[in-house]
Amino acid sequence: MKEALYELSLIQAQQLIAKGVITKEDYLEGILDRIADVEPHLHLFVDFDPQALRTNCSKLSAVSSNLKPNKPLLGIPIGVKDIIDTQQLKTERGSKAFKGRIAPKAASVVQSIEEHGGLVLGKTVTTEFAWRSPGLTRNPWNLAHTPGGSSSGSAAGVASHCMPAALGTQTLGSIIRPAAYCGVVGFKPSFGTIPRTGVYPLSPSLDHIGVFTRSVEDAAYLTSFLIQNDGIDFPHHSPLPIPSALNLSNWSDAKTNMRSPKIALLKTSKWSRVSGEQQQLIDKTALHLSQSGADVSVLDLPPSFDCIWDMADTIQFAEAAEINDHLAREEPCRISSLTQTLVMKGLNVPMLEYVKAKRKQQELIARFTQCLRGIDAVLTTPSLGEAPKGLEDTGDAIFCTPFTFLGAPAITLPAGYSSNGLPLGIQLANDWGSDARLLSVAVWVENALRKFYTPRNLELKL
Repeated sequence: MKEALYELSLIQAQQLIAKGVITKEDYLEGILDRIADVEPHLHLFVDFDPQALRTNCSKLSAVSSNLKPNKPLLGIPIGVKDIIDTQQLKTERGSKAFKGRIAPKAASVVQSIEEHGGLVLGKTVTTEFAWRSPGLTRNPWNLAHTPGGSSSGSAAGVASHCMPAALGTQTLGSIIRPAAYCGVVGFKPSFGTIPRTGVYPLSPSLDHIGVFTRSVEDAAYLTSFLIQNDGIDFPHHSPLPIPSALNLSNWSDAKTNMRSPKIALLKTSKWSRVSGEQQQLIDKTALHLSQSGADVSVLDLPPSFDCIWDMADTIQFAEAAEINDHLAREEPCRISSLTQTLVMKGLNVPMLEYVKAKRKQQELIARFTQCLRGIDAVLTTPSLGEAPKGLEDTGDAIFCTPFTFLGAPAITLPAGYSSNGLPLGIQLANDWGSDARLLSVAVWVENALRKFYTPRNLELKL
């Protein structure tokens, strides 16, 4: 093979293992060699046991020449964010308050991975409780810049080819933003699509589980095995049935044969905060997609949507305070000042304001669906621009928050570079429950992007 094993995409590795071209053991060793080279510089993991990984890999059933339907992730190592429970590795939730904690049971999403033959590669760095207190992870494109958060280790791990895929969570922008900063694909499915049982909550009305990969097809493939309703995770919350598993059997055809999508350019009332480089990237992307055959229009949301940011804060603050108040009272020295401030803000939210915000959320979810009639996806920015310099802050989630608040599926794709050589991305989104349609559009867009965007090889400046 011309490329190193760690450079293989998820689907490439899965197909080669299934056909017996490579062994799952050799693939794992390639990943472990890559991690050994870069982990001392990137700080991706909070718990990582190579020998246990080798043992778990050897226990997996032998592969045949054909893909076994019940083991479609056979031998694929996947990073798991540290707020998601695992059994063999610690789940410390990014906090001293849970130092050394071993969960009694793996999260539902981890069980799904393991049932399909996948391996838990390691626990990736998160901000404390998926809030704002940064971990040690650095951006692989420039170690002086943040990788974003809160899914810091997952985004940087996929970008640095230390894992073909990773799990993350998003309460405001913790999948989309770090994926954009690190130059990978980040997919946040519709609210409730992937069960959160066994995942430490930040705000149950906003929390989502999603994935990081290096292609849309990989993201769709992995997600298709994680979709379920376990009957425990808010089974009555969603206004529509949980989306069924994605049909990916003809995705290769979708790249060339899908009809030209109808895409709406959405800038929102916060657009003036976006950097000049990022604004140019979005405008150029809209132009190129139009030239590639897409029907591109402009979408202006009604003024009633301008309350989203305040409503999201109200819900998040109140729910986070209810969850973490006991820690702020009983163990204040073991949690960060940022978490303590979060709890204090939440305790000051009037009950009536919280109830109004919850009602407004449901109203706007329905209205957003009405606004998107006849539109296949909206195009907007995932961030203000390139990853900020410094490791003290993980960036602003302002352009991710609307779709999280609305429970809508969203995906970010790498689409360019800043003048400093850092990745810049675009964000596509749709209304709740339209995950398969959004992913189909994203495949089309990803293919169209290749005509004017040439990905650069990551060169770690260690």
